[in-house]
Amino acid sequence: MLILTQKVAVNKDILVQDLGGELVLLNLESEEYFGLDDVGNAMWSCLKEADSLQTAYDRLLDRYDVNPEELKQDFLNLVAKFVEHDLVEVTAA
Repeated sequence: MLILTQKVAVNKDILVQDLGGELVLLNLESEEYFGLDDVGNAMWSCLKEADSLQTAYDRLLDRYDVNPEELKQDFLNLVAKFVEHDLVEVTAA
C-alpha cells in the first residue's frame, strides 16, 4: 500500500511523448506503453518533478479545486499503476 510520505523516482528507461492531448509513456525495457489524459498528464508532471508522493500531491491540491481525499485516492491509484508498469520506483521515506 502506498502512502504519501514515500519517496518517488521516475524510471530512467521511460520515453515520454505528447500526442496532442494524450501523454504516452513507453517503458523501453518492457516495451509496454501507458496513455494518460489531461489529469493523468498533470499527475505525471507533478510526480516526475517531486522527490516524494506528498510533494506531488500537494502540488496537485494547489492546482485543482477538488475534494482532497478523492484526489489522494485517485493519485495513489495512478501511482500504483505506474509502479506496476515499472514507470516509477517508490521507496520508504
